[in-house]
Amino acid sequence: MFTSFFIVDDLKIWIEKRLAKNLNPDDGSRQVLELVSKHLDYYEHIAKRSISRDIDRAMYRELNEIKEMVESLDFEHSNDVGENVKQKVESFTRLLKTMEQRYGEGLYNSFCDVEEEEEDDGDAAATSKVIGVSEVYQKLKQNVFCNEVTSLVGMPGIGKTTLANKIFHDPAIVEYFDHRVWIRVGRKCGVKDIPRRILAEIDPDSLQTLPAEEAIHEYLKTSLKSKKYLIVLDDVWDKYMAHFLDPYHRFFRHDLEHPFLHRGSGSRILLTSRMRQEKHIGRFNVTMMPLLTEKESWNLFCEKVFCGRPCPHRLEKAGKKISKNCEGLPLTILAVARLLSQDQEKSTPEYWDEVAENEHHLLFKEAYEEISEVLLPSYTYLPRILQICFHFIGLFRQKYKIPRSKLINLWLADGFDELNLDPRLDYCAIEYLLELVNNSLVVVYQEGISGMRLNVKSCGLHSSFWHLSNKKARETKFAMVLRSRDDGLGDDIKGQRRLSFHNHVLFSIKDVHQSVEDNCASTTRSILCFGPYHQYQIPICFGLKLLTELDALSIRFYDFPLEVVQLVRLRYLTLTLNGKIPASISQLSNLQFFIVDQHQRIKYHKEPSYLPVEIWGMKELKHLQATGSDLPEPPCGTSLESLSTLLNQFQQLCNR
Repeated sequence: MFTSFFIVDDLKIWIEKRLAKNLNPDDGSRQVLELVSKHLDYYEHIAKRSISRDIDRAMYRELNEIKEMVESLDFEHSNDVGENVKQKVESFTRLLKTMEQRYGEGLYNSFCDVEEEEEDDGDAAATSKVIGVSEVYQKLKQNVFCNEVTSLVGMPGIGKTTLANKIFHDPAIVEYFDHRVWIRVGRKCGVKDIPRRILAEIDPDSLQTLPAEEAIHEYLKTSLKSKKYLIVLDDVWDKYMAHFLDPYHRFFRHDLEHPFLHRGSGSRILLTSRMRQEKHIGRFNVTMMPLLTEKESWNLFCEKVFCGRPCPHRLEKAGKKISKNCEGLPLTILAVARLLSQDQEKSTPEYWDEVAENEHHLLFKEAYEEISEVLLPSYTYLPRILQICFHFIGLFRQKYKIPRSKLINLWLADGFDELNLDPRLDYCAIEYLLELVNNSLVVVYQEGISGMRLNVKSCGLHSSFWHLSNKKARETKFAMVLRSRDDGLGDDIKGQRRLSFHNHVLFSIKDVHQSVEDNCASTTRSILCFGPYHQYQIPICFGLKLLTELDALSIRFYDFPLEVVQLVRLRYLTLTLNGKIPASISQLSNLQFFIVDQHQRIKYHKEPSYLPVEIWGMKELKHLQATGSDLPEPPCGTSLESLSTLLNQFQQLCNR
């Protein structure tokens, strides 16, 4: 993705070189180039913010045509090409503005709109000393010496700033570099602001006499060219910062000197960020900041709770479990440690045991609430479509390792109708997931490599982000997780579009069951039973007639629930049962994903199929999976034209 950004960048450089040749101001070609240059600023704005492959592809195609037309301009004689370029550029700009209005903020991040705040990103406060990351420290130090630009990437509160600061003050670093500059970038500072910020650090008096950007560039080139220096850019939010700062970029490749980084001089840039950098040129390294191990987490926990003293033996077992439940994030460990140590009543073995045995304990909730302000910018930065995808991942159980295929299928069936997006989800879903991974919001538990791309096999949310996801989903009425009777009877359930049950017994509680059907009948589109497997049949809320998704794979049914066939809007249905599927299943004419499993304690029957022949009439089916059953022989001349996935014992029939 983001290929259109690099075309915009290349075209801007080409035009800058042409305009630098001092063409006659009255020259028609110069006027055309100036017009195109103005529009390119808007194109760059869109290319950097959009996460839609459809928009990216459209821009890539149109910009290639514009680039070819611009390069064919006759700079010696006027021609008709210039007028064609004007018309093409103005038409393309109108098209982009129309797309912006149509999609609203659904497909764009909020990078350019957020108000900058003077706040810490959570890393600097995570810990004043680096604990348990000596291997990462040595690797990062080596990368800084060996690469012009190094990016340190990781979750907020993981310790990126702390580690970068240790590198900044490392004796070997201090001795090697003539100058060291530390700049906190934040969300509003752009690449064009960096030279001015550097000058403010190394020679603040000169800043008053050098107001122009060109003068600042020239001063930096002159004063720093013969020296080695390290520039640390902390908390970078621009994904293209490394692309701009690399000396292989525009200044080097186009015979112009970089304003402050000279190739071969030994100078280096280290940037810290929550997100991976988009870059395709130059010597550039990415160092991923890992979560702490259990041992490292325990050491940090003990240091903050007991101020360096040994943990009392009576608290050690529970303490290790509490620190483990923080999942290696220093920010969470410190918040939990502070809450435990601030009150003498919380220092008893009984209280620690209580916290250790319940990952949903009030103390953890208080800690997550406390650190949510640090995590929140990562969420608010996202375009609306990625916020929705983030919410959906949070509907699974805490720490659950979600198979990618299940997550993507649920997204596709859901469709996120509230956004009314034109781009098809099945085309973009994988890209959306990778965007969340690249923004350090989603943890990848199992991965493979497909070419140069990351291939996510299972993923989930760190508990700190899981808490934030649930909170924001509930507030926006996107969805609600139900774990207790109070959840089912509270005001928050009213108007929710999706309900995720993590405690299936709630279906059997009469007032909860009634509350769901009374408060959600006109709004709820999805019931997701994501709690632990329940081997006894319970009464699901089949009275919600607007359901498009029903995931009941973790609940055992003795027989097929006939109420399901009345849910004619269903696009996604999963069940666990051992009876036959009735012919009336064909009434679900909108069904796209159908998965049937058998109860784990009952052996598969020897019957040829428990699927009815009417299954062949369900033309919208894309994904069909039934454990322990063949697909019945099709009637003459029939086929499942939309089917793309056929699993379990169906392959033999498919081959026939």
